[in-house]
Amino acid sequence: VESHLRMNLEIVDAQGKFLGEGRDLAELTARFAEASQAALAVPQTAKSQQPVEPKVFAAVAEKTQQKIAGLSMTVYPALVEESGTVKEGRFSTPAEAEFQHRRALQRLLMQQLAESAKFLRGKLPGLTELGLLYRDMGRVDALVEDILLASLDSCILEGEDPLPRDGAGLASLAERKRGAWTEHAERVAKLTLEVLKLWHGLQKRFKGKIDLAQAVALNDIKQQLSHLVYPGFVRETPMQWLKELPRYLKAIEQRFEKIGAQVQRDRVWSGELSGLCTQYQTRANKHAQEGKRDPQLELYRWWLEEYRVSLFAQQLGTKVPISDKRLNKQWSQVEP
Repeated sequence: VESHLRMNLEIVDAQGKFLGEGRDLAELTARFAEASQAALAVPQTAKSQQPVEPKVFAAVAEKTQQKIAGLSMTVYPALVEESGTVKEGRFSTPAEAEFQHRRALQRLLMQQLAESAKFLRGKLPGLTELGLLYRDMGRVDALVEDILLASLDSCILEGEDPLPRDGAGLASLAERKRGAWTEHAERVAKLTLEVLKLWHGLQKRFKGKIDLAQAVALNDIKQQLSHLVYPGFVRETPMQWLKELPRYLKAIEQRFEKIGAQVQRDRVWSGELSGLCTQYQTRANKHAQEGKRDPQLELYRWWLEEYRVSLFAQQLGTKVPISDKRLNKQWSQVEP
């Protein structure tokens, strides 16, 4: 259809002020996405500014109606953690509400199991070494908090569906599972130490004289490492994949060992991986802007790591059968 035959669309804000116009809906949507997100942002209530107590907070509704920009819209209440304090918030999507609620419950469990947490902060295995290996990324006490919160999630919250939505439910869950937490937290600390040792060893590979023929591969490895080990990685990485980090890092070690003998092949694989990672990151950024949390995209992200293992260190094996065809099939399941 010729452009002059297309409908002309005008964009206005909530007060009716003219913002722009055009005939291409996709272009207009992209251009004014940020403005529309701000206009439809869920306003928080006075109740949401009050800190939540771990054992006595009232039931949090799963959804409710609220007026936003003059429209009655469904919003999704959830607990939310802000700077170590838990409050009640409201979100525009159930997936974002669920994510924030789960993180907030981790923090409330930490408060509820304060005595055990205090013991673990001083007794986690490898504390001194953890601090030395992590110092380029942050303080050891921040790392310890991440270890404790991540272990609370995987030990107590994992498998709970639905998650507790009131203080009594959370207290009951904590009492039922608290006995296993100490040993589990120690295992997570040992896993973290193993990851950081491997990561630290890989950092040494970048020092000294660099062969320009290997520059593409080294840049790809640096990008990969920055998405595997970073400040907060222990809490941000789902436990089922955190357990796989040592294998991913060992695969990078093997890639370093082989790179001199297969520079051209490595360059081809790096180019393929660059395209796949860019595709993933673009979609992840889009989802973040829209408040989406797509488990299929999350799975694709970790299958990319498995694909790397299949290319550079086949002998280490993969968690799932993987190939470029399986990756493409998984990508087709990702939300647009």
